[in-house]
Amino acid sequence: MKKFILMLVATMFVALGANAQINDGQLPGTRWRVVLPISTSYQSDGSGKHSVTAAPQLMFKQDLTKWLAIEAVANYNINTETFSPKIWLGFHFGNFYFMERNNYNCKTTDFSAGLAATYKFTKNWGADMTWDNIYANKEWCEGDRLQFVGSYATDNKRWNFNAGYSCRFKKGFIANIRYNIANGIRLQGKLDCGAKNVTAQFIWDFN
Repeated sequence: MKKFILMLVATMFVALGANAQINDGQLPGTRWRVVLPISTSYQSDGSGKHSVTAAPQLMFKQDLTKWLAIEAVANYNINTETFSPKIWLGFHFGNFYFMERNNYNCKTTDFSAGLAATYKFTKNWGADMTWDNIYANKEWCEGDRLQFVGSYATDNKRWNFNAGYSCRFKKGFIANIRYNIANGIRLQGKLDCGAKNVTAQFIWDFN
């Protein structure tokens, strides 16, 4: 069974390429995670205004085996007043991390699913992968977003960087920078030229 899953994961990895977030395919090492993101468009909507979005998340992870874990996510979009529960399933084989994501929008009653992966070439270099909305609005690969990036971490793990490209829907350059303030506490910034926005977020991991 484990060999079958490993073959499936490897196949998905080849299909994906690499991702948008830092360590996107990797579940946190702690049981709890709080994410407080704020995004703003850098292009006006035509009236001179720039949209600002805040959508905090609370996550809880439960290890099922040494190589398999499940994470429950509670996400609330303050702008649209929308609650979105999510279930993420994470696999771990050596230097390879893979995640399958399931999302439900309580306001629109839409279900969506996607994939993410991370591979560590060395302690400094890696690749992060994401394929968002593979299934969404009862359609396969309609409006999906395939993103690939390479990543670098400094020796002391204080700084993480990645950069790459988003394909298919909302094509464009993407980049992230993360600063580790203290153990489990980080700040992250993201530039997304495809979605034409920038994001700043606070991340707190704890048990």
